[in-house]
Amino acid sequence: MSEGPIPVPQETLVYATADQVAAYMQRAAFTTLTTPTLATVQLMIKASEDEIDKRLQTAWRMVKVTEEFSMLTNELADPWWTGPPGLQLGHVPVRAFPSFTIGITTYTSKLEVWNGTTFVDWAATKTAGRGSDYFLIPEIGRIHLCRGFPWYIYQGGIRVTYYYGHATVPYWVNELCMMLVSVSIMRNDHSSMIAAGGVAELDVIGMGERVRSLEGEIARRVELNSRNRGPGFGIL
Repeated sequence: MSEGPIPVPQETLVYATADQVAAYMQRAAFTTLTTPTLATVQLMIKASEDEIDKRLQTAWRMVKVTEEFSMLTNELADPWWTGPPGLQLGHVPVRAFPSFTIGITTYTSKLEVWNGTTFVDWAATKTAGRGSDYFLIPEIGRIHLCRGFPWYIYQGGIRVTYYYGHATVPYWVNELCMMLVSVSIMRNDHSSMIAAGGVAELDVIGMGERVRSLEGEIARRVELNSRNRGPGFGIL
């Protein structure tokens, strides 16, 4: 059964911490007694990390994709491509294929090709390499089948289980995560101010305007970095 991207616990990279969010918002550190609590902010950070990954089709942590279905094609992103047929994975950069080791744990990918009767795992039965059966271009998530490739080119004829994600978190991703969490917190504060009543109208309006301004900046940055990723990696 196909599964969406799932972060792998082996890597402990986070896009932002609760202390960083507090400093970004220029407020006191979150604790068990604050509103929101530290635990709530940590949940917001996890949700924001998933949102960033979803919008940009990549990650700055190791993520596993299980049985992503694809179709063999000669076109891909280059209509003039005359080399072996291939398929485009949905997320980049792809970690070492078909396997790699972190610490004492080995992670194994699958390249399963339908032969008319069943799926055959090329990663386990074929040889990787440009002069061999297939090869991967990890930076753009493209796999080319060099020889012995099937003619089952319909959608769903190939399914791939793989790991992807960058190994470090750049500052712009860190800041984008802090912005998303800040918006969530301010939305809650805004709703609380309205519900409480007796709050100056200008305070309520000011909070709403700050939220909208921050949301606009988030959308601008996501769009900019989506375009920089190239064809096929736009906003969902």
